[in-house]
Amino acid sequence: MIPSGIMVHPTNGQIYLTDARNKYVLIADQHGKPIKVVRLDATVFAKTEGIAMDMDGMFYLSNEGKTGPATIVKVSPDKLN
Repeated sequence: MIPSGIMVHPTNGQIYLTDARNKYVLIADQHGKPIKVVRLDATVFAKTEGIAMDMDGMFYLSNEGKTGPATIVKVSPDKLN
């Protein structure tokens, strides 16, 4: 894994790590033990460099604009949990 972004879930303490090169999000428990790996669609997530969450639990993944404009993609929690 080559981490490009990290976020700690504010209510459950899970750790979310993005990997821009391999196009996935690794979800780990509070101690860093992997729970789940979520593959990202390469056509939507060209190079994910960051991850955040709003107060409603929606995730936002930011993508580098290497071949076009940079993007921020809104992702529902059920897609990452």
